[in-house]
Amino acid sequence: METNEAGDYVWKASFVYGDEWYDKYKELLRKWNKFVPDYNAMVAVTSERNVGRPLAASEAQCDHVRELREQGMSLRGIAEETSLGLNTVRTIVSKKNGTDRTSIKYLSRIDPDRARMRMWEAKRQQRNALPKRINELLKTNNKLIKEAKGLGR
Repeated sequence: METNEAGDYVWKASFVYGDEWYDKYKELLRKWNKFVPDYNAMVAVTSERNVGRPLAASEAQCDHVRELREQGMSLRGIAEETSLGLNTVRTIVSKKNGTDRTSIKYLSRIDPDRARMRMWEAKRQQRNALPKRINELLKTNNKLIKEAKGLGR
């Protein structure tokens, strides 16, 4: 970081240059993601393929587990009532929002940079807020110093 003519802290141009490249990457990725459905329709075979070992529960059992969970029953209680394994119940419940182990493993295989991109976005927000926070803190400190000098008289 460096100070500008007004005495405020700002990021160096070389540091901001990395953000510009990241923005270009995101725009290219956005264009690619718009193209993917067309590509899949023309080239790829669209088949729903389950990832991982088959679930040890029928579709009726899965529906019953989801109903019990919506009623507020604990995972262990559901496992006891349905005589399914706790991990099976956990997988059924978390499959609804895509946080089950197989979905996460599949996403990490097809898109390993997604977690890194989320971390970059979070740090980018912090970096963008930092100069403003520093400048506000310096102004507050200057006011307090002026007040403290006035009290000593």
